[in-house]
Amino acid sequence: MRIPINEIKLNPGRREAEPEDIKNLADSIAELGLLNPITINQGHTLIAGRHRLEAAKFHR
Repeated sequence: MRIPINEIKLNPGRREAEPEDIKNLADSIAELGLLNPITINQGHTLIAGRHRLEAAKFHR
């Protein structure tokens, strides 16, 4: 299932993603692809993959 990035919601209180980590991960995803999926629930709330989500936004 594909969901537009802007429809994925974050729960308050999640740790912040470090910008340098996001850039490195975005570069890796651009080179190798997304190896582990971003996990959301039926309400489109993020369960796992905060850094992957931010990295996906980075190269949009």
